[in-house]
Amino acid sequence: MPLEGLTYLAPRDPWKFVQQQVEKCQNRPSIGWIPKALFINHIFKSSSPQELCRNALVCKNWRVFTLDESLWKDFNLTEIFPLLKIIGETVWKEHVNLEAFGLSFEDELVLHRRKEILNLNRLFASVNLEVKSITRLTMPKGLAFDNLEELAEFPKRGNPTCIRTIRPSDKTSVQETCVVYVANSILKGTRNLSQDAHEYIVEKVGCEMPDPLTMSTLIILTYMSSRKDFPTYLYGTAPWTFTRCKRNVMVGGFNSYGLAVFSADDFAGVDYGVTVMQKA
Repeated sequence: MPLEGLTYLAPRDPWKFVQQQVEKCQNRPSIGWIPKALFINHIFKSSSPQELCRNALVCKNWRVFTLDESLWKDFNLTEIFPLLKIIGETVWKEHVNLEAFGLSFEDELVLHRRKEILNLNRLFASVNLEVKSITRLTMPKGLAFDNLEELAEFPKRGNPTCIRTIRPSDKTSVQETCVVYVANSILKGTRNLSQDAHEYIVEKVGCEMPDPLTMSTLIILTYMSSRKDFPTYLYGTAPWTFTRCKRNVMVGGFNSYGLAVFSADDFAGVDYGVTVMQKA
């Protein structure tokens, strides 16, 4: 009879305890009688994400045990993925006067760390980037091109810049705080391809094309929060780099004069590529 949910005294050596109990109950068909808390609090407690994934393949019970969020919540994403950059609420608050620009993180949801780790692992494995780096970007509620342009010029702290817009009016705004994963460079082999080719490539890797607001936010906040003596110019001019975004808008060519955002229909012959975005 399963003992899950009952209290028990933690054994000094959990693995030895399990072995002893298994030897006593060789005729039992499963290990469902072993308390779940023993696995969660002792046997799996020090497991790495890779070990937890392997343990999940052992049997149905172990899979259920490894899904417990308490086993995953303390993992540091940047330790697991050294090429991952994070722009979250802390970075925003340090460099932007949120209240002055009508931005808020009050509705931000807590994401399951296990799901994030698996999603990021698939993303890093599936995309072939010119520079293999991805940013976990939090988009605050209330962000739009109007206040992005203003906060870029007047940061609370960090490097100021501007958006050189040659585009139709874009009234897109963030209705709910959200987290997205955005690649920090274009996909290899996507320069000078058509819009149809770009859309096909992005769909093939299981991602979506970024929207202009998200792409512009990534570039500006990365620059704003980088060192003044060695600023980071994503999608810059060495070499000239633009990514195609939704609604056939191009974003890139970022340098000390600012960020270019324009319609691809208005300019021909520019070295356009494409990058990817995935919602967390």
